This record gives sequence, structure tokens and C-alpha cells, in this order.
Amino acid sequence: MRAAAPPPPLVRPLERAGIAIVVILNAAYYCAAARQVTAPGFPLDDSWIHLQFARHLASGYGFSFNPGISSSGSTAPLWTFMLVVPTLLHVNIMAAAKVLGTALTIVTAIAAADLVGLLTLSRVGAVVAGLAVALSPRLAWASVSGMEVSLYCALTAVALLQYVKALRTPRASGVAWAVLTALIGTARPESFVFFPVLLAHWVWRRGGRSWRHATELAWRPLAGACAVSLAYVAFNYYTGGHPLPNTFYAKSADHGLFAALGRLDWEGVWIALNDAPQFVDVLLRWSYDQAPLLTLGVLVGALSYLGAFPASRTGASDGAGIVLIYLLAPAVRGVLVPEPILLLHDGRYVVHLLVLYFLMAAGGIAWLWTQAGARRWLVSALAVLAIAQLVLEDSRYARTYAAQVKNINDLQVVTSEWIRQHTSSDARIATNDIGAIAYLTGRPVIDTQGLVTPAIIPYRRTARTAAYLVEAKPDLVIIFPEWYPELRGRRDILDEIAHVTARPVVIAYGPTLVIYRTPWTRPDHVYGVQPLARVAQAR
Repeated sequence: MRAAAPPPPLVRPLERAGIAIVVILNAAYYCAAARQVTAPGFPLDDSWIHLQFARHLASGYGFSFNPGISSSGSTAPLWTFMLVVPTLLHVNIMAAAKVLGTALTIVTAIAAADLVGLLTLSRVGAVVAGLAVALSPRLAWASVSGMEVSLYCALTAVALLQYVKALRTPRASGVAWAVLTALIGTARPESFVFFPVLLAHWVWRRGGRSWRHATELAWRPLAGACAVSLAYVAFNYYTGGHPLPNTFYAKSADHGLFAALGRLDWEGVWIALNDAPQFVDVLLRWSYDQAPLLTLGVLVGALSYLGAFPASRTGASDGAGIVLIYLLAPAVRGVLVPEPILLLHDGRYVVHLLVLYFLMAAGGIAWLWTQAGARRWLVSALAVLAIAQLVLEDSRYARTYAAQVKNINDLQVVTSEWIRQHTSSDARIATNDIGAIAYLTGRPVIDTQGLVTPAIIPYRRTARTAAYLVEAKPDLVIIFPEWYPELRGRRDILDEIAHVTARPVVIAYGPTLVIYRTPWTRPDHVYGVQPLARVAQAR
């Protein structure tokens, strides 16, 4: 007996094309807004960090920030590896990063539409999901940010789509969705928590009531996810000597539950545990701010995915993992990795959770549509108004994006131009913002934050940055002074020779990057600048 043919996809090719066009037009609008006020660029200095790693990979220097010195300073190595391709092709790397990000947002939007269509059997819900993602200001920003955000959003949507398809395929092994889910973590490490949530749901939905049956159901997905996770850990060990990227040890290792337990700090343990509900609350409030008119849809959609409407025959409860991840991911993040803050850079760490919010909202719109009968026009009006609100918000947030690009150009890029004009190619630069300065100047960089210079991390923890500078002997130190109160008054090792200021401060961590000479400044490396007369002793 022949198996029944799978049902045709709810989202038609023309609708897919329309969603893709909306994503492209929105990304172009953001780029055009930035071009009106500044040169092409990125809204974060971190974007240049990925380009620096990609350039060295393409040039044969390995995974390094400074040529030939291995580093695990990229939190999202999968994104960095993807940028190697346009680097090898010698195309405009800035444009290529934005095109790649836009393409990944198209994948996210179409996968979101397909997923909602699969869960609700509603074309209305599917189109709402696709358009919400396509028009979301945060996803438009991600498309043209040069950052990994679009990558982990696309992986999230595709992994969930594959997961639901596997749930409905009796003989599916679960390896595909497991591998895709683990890959999200290689672009956003805290997303490794997604897999155990989905695995538990997988075993439960497949009827794994006994230990033996549960083991049979779990081992294949577990093997697939472990293969990816172990490769990620091995890569970090190879490049940085630790299981996680060096960015974790520079920013986060001193915070959270495990750090508090290691110090026997019981007050810190209590604080870490209390961060769980607080982080969930922060995410809920932020998500609401992105699309207030979708609130009713989110509530109904979450209940639908959790199986609160048993009369539904669409299989919406296969989407329970969406709700569970949305609620559990910020809770786990708050307990284990409370730093950096959840909404750093307007929420770039949680944009994939916003995609889940849109999936719930679209699911709710779909359910309301099927139940509304003669009042469907009310549901239609709600959906149209919600989408229109996203469009209006785009007009505002595009200006924010433009101001951020200008901020980075006016500070880090202008500082890079000063360095090119005033230093030799091998001048040693110590700085807290390493991306544009390293990529645009090609100078060896000492990272005073420790992302790619892990040796400084113990000094930073004990406010002894000056002692490390004495050891490293940079030709120039370029920092935001307010970041380093321990360096104030250290005129024995720092003497200002120039500064670059940009106002208003939109995305940078201060208005002024100050350029200091040091006792180790070499006149043949920093043109026309003599070193300080007295070499300081470390304090």
C-alpha cells in the first residue's frame, strides 16, 4: 500500500516571494537611512571583529585575531567561518556581510511562515508570522548589522520547523533537528539550552514512558547534538585552551550560579536563582514593546501550542517547544550567565526569542481566525494594525540604526584613520575597542578587555590594568577613560596626545576615545612622538 502524499505547503510560492521582497526592501531602507548621515559601516564595533578573524582564516593565519596567534575570541565561530567565503572571493566584505545577513533573515521569515502553517493549518497565521519577522525592526537591524544575529535566528526557525516535521514522521530519527538545534549554540552559545528542552518534549510526545523506551527515543538526537557540541568544545580548546569562547571568561565567568558556588558565596547563589524570574520578566516586557498589538495573539497562541484547546485538530500542541524555550531560555541565562545583560545592544542576544514570540502571536491569530466566524474582520483588523505598527516602528528604528553606524564611524573608524596616518605597520596598539582598529589598520592589538588577549583578564579582575600595560609595553593606549578608573592619574605611563569625540553617544561606550603615548612609545613606530621620560613601575 502506497503512503499518502504529503499535503501541499500552505505558503504559496508567490507569498514566499512576497515575504522575501519585504525583507530585502526593509534591509535596503535601513542601509539607505544610514547612507544619508554617514559612510557605509556597521552599527557595532564587534562586526569588525568577525571580519578580522575571517580575513586571517582566509589568509592562512588560522583562527586568529592577531596574525598567527590562535584565539577563541569569536563567540560565534560559525558566522565567522561563513564570512571567510566572501573574503576569499575578494568582494566588498561589508556589503557581503549585509547581503548574507539579509538572506538569512529571508530564511527565518519563510521558515517561520512554514512552521506556523504546519502547526495551525492556517494560511492567515503563516503569512502573519512571515511578515512579522520580515518587518521586525530588530530583525531588519540584524540583517545589516554584520553580526551573527540573523544566523542564529535562521537556525532557530529552521530547527523548529524540522523538529515539528520529525514529530509527525513516525520513523524519523530526530538527528536532523538535533544537529540544527545544537548548531544554534555555535552562533549564540547560551542557545545550547534549546536542545535539552526539545529532547524532553520529543521523548514525551513520542510516548517514552519507560526508561528503556525513553532511551531508545533519545539516543539518536542526543548523539547528533553531542557531536556538534563536542566539536564546538574541541574547537575552543584548540584555539583558546578552554571549553568555551574566551569572550565568556572575559565577560561572564565571574557571575552567575556556578561562580557563586565556587566562591561559597551563598548570597550570590540566592541572587543568581532570583535572576531567573527577573530575566523572564525582562524578556516579556521587551517582546511586548516590539509589537504591543500582538499581545492577545501571543497569549492565545501560547495556550494553543501548550494544548489548552483540545478541540483543535491541527496538531498545534506540537509547538509546545516554542513556548517552553521562550520561557526557559531567559530563566537559565539569568541563573547561569547574568552578564552581559540580557538586552545589551537593544536585545541582540535574544532576537531569536523574539522570533518565537512572533510564532506564538501568529499561532494565536490563526486560532482566533478559525473561531471568529462572522467576526473574522476583527481578527483581520488586529493583524493588519499589528503589521502596520511594525512598519511605523521601522521608520523610527532605521534612524537609530543610522545613528549607530555614524557613531562607530565617527569614533572607531576615524581613530583607525589616525592610527594609519601616525604609526608604522607594526606599532603595538592597546585598546578596549578592537574591531575596526585592528581590521582597518592591520596593527597588532592588545585587547584591554581581554576578549582576544586572555592574559589581561586576571589583571582586569583585580583592577591592575596598569601592571599589565607595564608588561605588554604598547606604543599607544587608546581607551574610553571612564572604563578604567584605576588608570586615572597614571601620568607616569599615560600621556594624552590626541582624542576622537563623537556626540551624541548612541551605541559606543563613551563619547571620546583618548589616544595616549606611553614610556614604551617608539618614535619610529609612532611618528614624531617621543616616549614618556620615566618608565613606571607596576602597581
